[in-house]
Amino acid sequence: MSLYCAIDSDGDYSWWYNPAADLAPLATKRMRRCSSCGTRLAVEDPARAFHCWKSPETELEERIHGDEVPLRTRYMCETCSDLYDSIAELKFCCDIDANLRRQIAEYRADNGPMGEDHAK
Repeated sequence: MSLYCAIDSDGDYSWWYNPAADLAPLATKRMRRCSSCGTRLAVEDPARAFHCWKSPETELEERIHGDEVPLRTRYMCETCSDLYDSIAELKFCCDIDANLRRQIAEYRADNGPMGEDHAK
């Protein structure tokens, strides 16, 4: 999936996320992988957490969790976190589980470079 504009979306998401405000040392017991590029993140490496949820699919899930079922937290390396910030600043949405560089390349192939003035 390539980048997309949140305005073009119908708002019917199967799951959603909330990124942490900034990078912080990875505070898990074991290493993690960047959800975007797959880079190994050692404990204490700078990483950005993305807390994720989904809508309940069964009555049991709804009784246990309410309207938001927690999913596993995703983590991004410093480079991918910077790319995410740039994309979000331009009001684009992305798939945090897919390679951001690839998503940007797909967008550029389909639409041209982001942020350039095309009125030349």
